[in-house]
Amino acid sequence: MNEPRRMSSFTDSLLKALAENVLPETLQFLLTLLILGLFLLAMIVVVTGFFAQQQAQARGFRRMKGQLWARSLNDEWHERKRSLESMFLSKREWKEREKADREDDKRRDQDGLTAASRVWVLEFEGDLEATAVEKLRHEITAILEVASADRDQIVLRLNSPGGTVTGYGHAAAQLERVRRAGLRLTAAVDEIAASGGYMMASVADRIVAAPFAILGSIGVIAELPNLNRLLKRADVDWYQFTAGEAKRPISVFGEVKPEGIAIFRAQIESTHQLFQEHVRRYRPQLDLARVSTGEIWHARQAQELGLIDEIKTSDELIMDLRRGGPSVPGAEVFALEWRPHQSWKERIGPLLSQTVGRGVIRLLRMALQRTDVATPALLKGPEKF
Repeated sequence: MNEPRRMSSFTDSLLKALAENVLPETLQFLLTLLILGLFLLAMIVVVTGFFAQQQAQARGFRRMKGQLWARSLNDEWHERKRSLESMFLSKREWKEREKADREDDKRRDQDGLTAASRVWVLEFEGDLEATAVEKLRHEITAILEVASADRDQIVLRLNSPGGTVTGYGHAAAQLERVRRAGLRLTAAVDEIAASGGYMMASVADRIVAAPFAILGSIGVIAELPNLNRLLKRADVDWYQFTAGEAKRPISVFGEVKPEGIAIFRAQIESTHQLFQEHVRRYRPQLDLARVSTGEIWHARQAQELGLIDEIKTSDELIMDLRRGGPSVPGAEVFALEWRPHQSWKERIGPLLSQTVGRGVIRLLRMALQRTDVATPALLKGPEKF
């Protein structure tokens, strides 16, 4: 009688020990492996998607095939207005609005757009190499095919912290085409137009900026590491052959010499001088000695210095142009965008990468919240201030 009872007690103790010690450790180990596996999968998906997107963009730009998308902002605003009015208008007032809209649509079908002026809204989202210039050039070319100086103008929504001299020099040259064609150009800055971004903005006839937008940074910067001393410690010789005393004055692996530094500084100063001459050409009223120090300013300070002309958001500017004024008729406003051609693989790759990456990170956060494992900084949300 006692033997079965002892066996039962032993079994209960063993199961209890497994439940209290072995099982939690095993689950914790499996959960850790799952988290690491998901994290590795997320990294693979994100990296793969990044390279797929870069390759897709390169192929798209090489082909130079794409589609021009245009939409009437007047129609969009009108639909939003009617959507809100439907909430508080009486049935009689709503029927009157619908009748007026039908008559207006019929008139437009017969006579076309009769507005005295047209506004073309373009957007430039700048990166380090100003890659958005590829779409900007197509958009400007399309507008110049149909525009006339006495009727059309362009509003450029510009957002860029600057980047390479060649990239933003090219972007500014595209805007100069608009000035030479006689079309009025307005640059609207809601967040930032610094360095190369301001190089672009300065071409405009008029610059408007939101109150806390950042502008300026009329300067040039170049930096690179030098590993020559590290190579010497490892007894590694680095040979570099050049023809011409100013060819590659400073490199990553070569020895830095005083004459090389002098040549490199002279090149930087020359580029800065070209930048200042570019700004002076389009905004001659500026005190360049004051504003070409590389400093940045918020919009209100920039207005006092003459870097911009008016404090206003791009939305307010476009709405004013659409509505017109007592002596200025309202304009037809169109948003224009050039979209490079992409195959279905090129379109779905980045989207799939973003979706899977976000999903995996969300699962990781949920798993970490259920354990005592500290959340890595990579998976934490952005800091707020």
